[in-house]
Amino acid sequence: MAVFRLLICVFITVASQFRLCAQNLVPNSSFESIRRTHCGGIFSPLDNIKNYVYDWVAPTGGTSDIHFVTGIADTCTNNLSRYSFQPHTGNVCAGLYTLGNSPRLSVISGAQPYREYIQVKLTSPLTVGRTYYVEFYVSPFDVNFGSIASCYSNNLGAYFSVDSIYKPVGNTNQFSEFLYLPQINESRIVSETGRWHKVSGCFQAKEAYQFLTIGNFFSDQQTSYIEVDRRGRGAYYFIDDVLVTETNLTNYPLFSLRDTILCPARSIDLSLPDDSQTQYRWQDGSTAPTYTIRQAGLYSVTATSGLCTLTDSFRVAQEVTLRLPADTTLCRGIPFAITPTSAPNTTLLWSNGFQGSTLSVAESGLYWVRSESAACRQADSIRIRVVDCPGNIPNVFTPNSDGVNETFFIEGISLLPWRLEVFNRWGGRVYRSEAYRNEWTGDDLPAGTYYYVLSSAQIDRQYKGWVQLIR
Repeated sequence: MAVFRLLICVFITVASQFRLCAQNLVPNSSFESIRRTHCGGIFSPLDNIKNYVYDWVAPTGGTSDIHFVTGIADTCTNNLSRYSFQPHTGNVCAGLYTLGNSPRLSVISGAQPYREYIQVKLTSPLTVGRTYYVEFYVSPFDVNFGSIASCYSNNLGAYFSVDSIYKPVGNTNQFSEFLYLPQINESRIVSETGRWHKVSGCFQAKEAYQFLTIGNFFSDQQTSYIEVDRRGRGAYYFIDDVLVTETNLTNYPLFSLRDTILCPARSIDLSLPDDSQTQYRWQDGSTAPTYTIRQAGLYSVTATSGLCTLTDSFRVAQEVTLRLPADTTLCRGIPFAITPTSAPNTTLLWSNGFQGSTLSVAESGLYWVRSESAACRQADSIRIRVVDCPGNIPNVFTPNSDGVNETFFIEGISLLPWRLEVFNRWGGRVYRSEAYRNEWTGDDLPAGTYYYVLSSAQIDRQYKGWVQLIR
């Protein structure tokens, strides 16, 4: 039969009422271009579907099959007419086991898994960074028609690779599974017989993939199945109409931004391609192609274009605001430790060149600190005022009109308002001044011992003691 390549023009209609005509990169996508027919299944690893159809090959010792509805006798086991079944389109389809033998033998008894795959070289390599739509149709073999199958499974997937993947015939694991992560995979168990089910999805080409392999790329332990008849040989599926085509979603992931940090008093503006062919929906239900982030949280957007629906997300954390204490007044000679709030593992640079989490100061001045985390640059400052604080506080004074030691005189209180409270021995307050200026003469109080509290709100200091009033 003459070789021909089938080029499919796919018309895709979406809510925006646009149409896209794209090339199918899968040659002989419906298996209709055949080399020759044969009667019966393929039972020997030395045989291969490449002997019967163009472009496709079984890449392992697993004996994937080709099924016909015309050109072979009705008694042939690979004639779909025997099962009152038709290919999805045309007269030919492929068939393979996603689980071989009985799953119980592999899962419970530890027998070697059995898999079958089909592989094709694409008409051209995929373009790195572009987004592609993939679909193929599958139908489970009805276990009621004989011992070909005994169960139904999930994990029918499509794996794209730069080079051909294969298991050489004759080696010890020629029949076992390919343990790769398929770009497209059907995670549900496909069990409804007598009809075709579409497996589809979109993905971004991370390399210049040129080979497509279809089958189950997970272990028996990772594969779910429904066993119907223990006499059969596992889960068997027909495959037809394989499509790989480039989409107009030119950037995926949708964001170049990954999990990130939001700097204080800043925002993050996101902008996606604005075209009539793509619809967006953000996590809060908004649909504009632009979005502004002003607080921490998990953000996501779903883009729908043609048959592709893609969701991308990232998390935003809030950077800790760099903040120094309020401007402070200090007593001379008493160091003060300036400790800012800042994000962990942040490099701090101080105005005097010091690098560290805490700066100790004892002089008046304006001090600033700058942080340089991986995401944000921040700065803050603090003004320090150093003043003389109370020095010698006497424990006796003699208001007897001799002109000496007439008042309760405290050194170093002239630069700040100091509050003075005086109490008698029973706790009764006998004097109070919010800004003491060394003017207390004891008033008309009798001689005796009195107790004082001297405090300043500006420097958060307090002195307590006693003083003897002598007449």
